[in-house]
Amino acid sequence: MFMRIAVAGAGPGGLYSALLLRRALPDADVTVFEQGPADQTYGWGVVFSGRALDFLETRTAELYTDLLRELERWEELHIVHAGTSIAIDGSTFSAIARLTLLQTLQRHAREAGVTLKYSQPVESLDNLAGFDLVIVANGINSTHRTELATQLSPMRQQCTNRYAWYGTSQLFPALSLIFVTNKDGAFVAHTYRYSPSMSTFIVECDAATFARAGLEDMSAQACLRYCEEIFADALGGHSLRSNNSHWLRFPIISCERWVHNNVVFIGDACRSVHFSIGSGTRSALEDAMALADAVAQAPDDVRAALTAYENNRRQSAGRIDQLARQSLEWYEDFANKMHLKPAALAMDYMQRGNELDLARLALKAPRFMAAYAAEQAAS
Repeated sequence: MFMRIAVAGAGPGGLYSALLLRRALPDADVTVFEQGPADQTYGWGVVFSGRALDFLETRTAELYTDLLRELERWEELHIVHAGTSIAIDGSTFSAIARLTLLQTLQRHAREAGVTLKYSQPVESLDNLAGFDLVIVANGINSTHRTELATQLSPMRQQCTNRYAWYGTSQLFPALSLIFVTNKDGAFVAHTYRYSPSMSTFIVECDAATFARAGLEDMSAQACLRYCEEIFADALGGHSLRSNNSHWLRFPIISCERWVHNNVVFIGDACRSVHFSIGSGTRSALEDAMALADAVAQAPDDVRAALTAYENNRRQSAGRIDQLARQSLEWYEDFANKMHLKPAALAMDYMQRGNELDLARLALKAPRFMAAYAAEQAAS
């Protein structure tokens, strides 16, 4: 049947929703509206935990193949603390430049017949009243979530830690968490290469350290230079680069409801997934898959399709949401763990989600467990 579908937001979740719905409903008119230009994005790389983007292969094999060529991949996680690097084997990750991911999705969406309208913000959902289905995928700061606050009952909390999202030409052999301390307190860098020439470098610190360092009163350039100094060893002479990089507090977003009438919210627009678990973008893409399935099964009853989507997806997304919450809570307290020895800190980190006991870790990461046992024996 003919259906008019609007997507507000051209991030990964929005673009993939549009692509899948256009393929599932070839007669549908699918239009994506994005407030920014097509060649602009905030941030640097996108990291994925586990088996990368393999879950896309059965749905969109051509897209999967194109993305696979661009991925940086590795089989270890490195925890660097007190000048010692602890390698955790059996930890599979991959990464891609965010702009490359978006441009690849844009091309496949256009080839499927999706209309992409950039530099065209949706000021109000009232402007999309003529569409049969409206998908809100415009991210963690969605104004439309606020617009429908009464219907969705959103909740927002702010983490106390601060973080700034930089890039660097220093290339890291694996996803690395680099912990350092100075006179002001404790810092951690979340860093990973996302292309043959660039890495993401997110600097995070607790509120007390942020205040003692005076970072709130520094200029953006002074903050960048301060971070270069404390992570000088890790950067190895390379500089940090800014992309409108400033200090943020991660918002914990959740909504009692994701659906109102013919409007559905996906990805960070309805719930945030902390960046420390490498699953935020994957979760949005999986939202898109579940939504497309639900609509394809009931194209003549959008409200029933959206109700089915929300009920089913809440259950499947719950595990990732819980892991993300446990991970961000670990980081909120990481400054109090700096007294731990390197392997002990790595062990504490690996068990933050309460899913990996010592027996499972021994199977997953035997080399790491050997290093941990040696450190314990020497204590």
